[in-house]
Amino acid sequence: MEKVKETTQKLFCGETIVNKRDLWFLGGLMFLAGVIYGLTLAPWTKGVSIGCGCGNNENHYHNADSEDEEA
Repeated sequence: MEKVKETTQKLFCGETIVNKRDLWFLGGLMFLAGVIYGLTLAPWTKGVSIGCGCGNNENHYHNADSEDEEA
């Protein structure tokens, strides 16, 4: 832990230099990780259900609406 703290301190003080290639690689990796995280989290936050809608699944809300129309 001390080594990480010392390396971080040297990086912010300007004593450690990061290659341009490594910086672009790290930035691209973080971007792709964010895209993957966002795509996996999106269906849970928006309430999206994946299905074909062919009637094989039980949809109680749809059946409740049709019962109200008959009564």
